[in-house]
Amino acid sequence: MQTIINIFTIIGSIIGIIAFFLSILSSLKDYNLRKWEKVTKIINIIELEEFRKGAGNGIIYKENYLKLKDLVFFIRNRSDDIEFKGFLKNRIQNKFIQIKELYDEISKEVQVPKWEVWGKSEHIEFILDKDYIYQKTNSQEEGDRIVYESMDIVQDKANKIIELYREIFSLSNRLPLEYLYKRK
Repeated sequence: MQTIINIFTIIGSIIGIIAFFLSILSSLKDYNLRKWEKVTKIINIIELEEFRKGAGNGIIYKENYLKLKDLVFFIRNRSDDIEFKGFLKNRIQNKFIQIKELYDEISKEVQVPKWEVWGKSEHIEFILDKDYIYQKTNSQEEGDRIVYESMDIVQDKANKIIELYREIFSLSNRLPLEYLYKRK
């Protein structure tokens, strides 16, 4: 009889330990979800998609550009607003660093005189200056190549930023037991 009592005591203790660790992991998930909400207040996925679409057409919209710039500002300054906790903290921070690096590459591409600062509209920050490019090239084909190459560079970097942003969401939105295994 004493053996049965000891077995149930051990089982109860194990269940209690598991419940304790699950509550810790749940609080980490809740914390990370609150942090994710702060990140989406800076810029959300729809605004990133709009940035990408505009870049593919040779236009950088002011509002989306400034929001992406704000996110990078928070990343550079290691703001508490984007500091996650838990087992995946370093992976999330690495994704943010990659976003910052991609933004820097976009900024290197979107420069005057190829991209013109556009003061004619309050909604547009930069526009690809096709006239300038065609004046500096020897042929229509070469001008087209440079125009499409520049738009593709910015759009590709924006696509990578969107992928990283979605990965951060996925990592910050994991349930407690999902920390123990990797997703594909």
